[in-house]
Amino acid sequence: MDVIRRILPNEWREYRDLRLSALADSPDSFSSALEREMLYPDSEWESRVAACSESAVQAVFVAKRDGVWLGMVGIGPEPEVATESRLWGMWVAPEVRGSAFAGELIAAATEFARESGSVGIRLCVLTTNERAVRLYQRHEFATLATAPFPDEQRPGTDYLMRRPLL
Repeated sequence: MDVIRRILPNEWREYRDLRLSALADSPDSFSSALEREMLYPDSEWESRVAACSESAVQAVFVAKRDGVWLGMVGIGPEPEVATESRLWGMWVAPEVRGSAFAGELIAAATEFARESGSVGIRLCVLTTNERAVRLYQRHEFATLATAPFPDEQRPGTDYLMRRPLL
């Protein structure tokens, strides 16, 4: 059975494993690196998951099929615009790409942002990640601007995309 739900405080090990899988599979899609996050102590993973499982303004949602973790997305305050949220850490396992999981994760994050009072959601995605760009466009995100990828060690350009929630 497929399940999309908010992460629970005690699921930090599962989240760690999923996050490390995402970084290994799609290193250019994240502003962090597998080598760095592999060194995080358990306490870092515990605090990350606790913050995203109990907060009224940030959350991580996971996608599972028959108990196997296959996707995730984070949503939290947008640092640049106080009335908006930022979608981050979106990833689904290669074996379920093209399924409904990605859209369902976006829908869960969107509903959370709406319930937290956000008037819009912003995200960044590499311009070369055409599949992800099309996914976000299907979910009402439009390109606002382009900007250099924030990691100087990985050259590239991001689209800054936004979806209104009004």
